[in-house]
Amino acid sequence: MYNEEVYHGTDCESAENIIREGKINPSIGDRHWLGDGPYFFEDELDAFWWIAGKFVNNHDNGDITTIPKYYSIISTNLKIPKKRIFDLDDKEFFNEYVQVCYKIFKKTEDKNGNKFDGGMLNIMFQELGYDRLYDAVKRTFDKPILGSRMISKPQVQICIKKEKLNSNYKLQDYSERIGEHYSKLTTMFPYKFK
Repeated sequence: MYNEEVYHGTDCESAENIIREGKINPSIGDRHWLGDGPYFFEDELDAFWWIAGKFVNNHDNGDITTIPKYYSIISTNLKIPKKRIFDLDDKEFFNEYVQVCYKIFKKTEDKNGNKFDGGMLNIMFQELGYDRLYDAVKRTFDKPILGSRMISKPQVQICIKKEKLNSNYKLQDYSERIGEHYSKLTTMFPYKFK
């Protein structure tokens, strides 16, 4: 059984809607790497990384303590039988994914010849029946640290394919951890966070 506290970064207005309505609107479109669905991180620091990036790009006033004025972190305890997760960190699932990709590669090509992982996963779940077998897609992405290919921070993401899986969302009070989180980010990603 996958039984983890997972985290979702979002703007404050969306966070209020999530808490009130008990659901997260899915990310939609082939450019989302794990396909359509709400995305979660296994580590609160990664959700903070996401909102800090948004803050730096949209509201940076030099005062990181104002991040909670614009962005929130939502958490939920996610329980899914492991056999219901299409886990791309598992070599059997990964090999299956690669085989399916070879068969459907052309369907996910845009007008510039770019191919999208999310498009392939959307085809798998929307056209090939994977939605009957799996409730979520999970993958670990490596975020290079200091621009190095050898040093990276693993970032586990999970994309929910079945809306009914989540409803007990909690707003995280991360304000006391802003300094600690931001310090870690500026050390690991100085080119993005100053």
